[in-house]
Amino acid sequence: MAELEILGVPQSSFVRTVRIACEEKGVPYRLTVAMPHSPEILAINPLGKVPAMRCGAFQLFESLAIASHIDRAYPGPKLFCCNAPKSSAAIGSASHLPRYRDAVAERASVKATVPRRLRIWRGCGLEL
Repeated sequence: MAELEILGVPQSSFVRTVRIACEEKGVPYRLTVAMPHSPEILAINPLGKVPAMRCGAFQLFESLAIASHIDRAYPGPKLFCCNAPKSSAAIGSASHLPRYRDAVAERASVKATVPRRLRIWRGCGLEL
């Protein structure tokens, strides 16, 4: 299997969560320091948030998704319970991801069609 690379800043609690998952499973990894919204992060996560993960050509973002991938893809003690309802409840907390995707798409389309000055004025409640 290709080398697991975690991208993010060590001070981030989300990056720390993924690193702890690797340590608990005994998975070797390389930490690449990358600031949020840096080109390396934006190439994987359109929101620019850390952590992000690369393993060969496979890329992933969001700490829960990365930890879940590590749990399923590598041998070692289970990090998530095998009980379907409990596991589903834990993973269900990540159900906000489609809202992020939609918000990013909406922001991108608004920025493409409305001049910046008008966006600022509308944000202040001014009508033109």
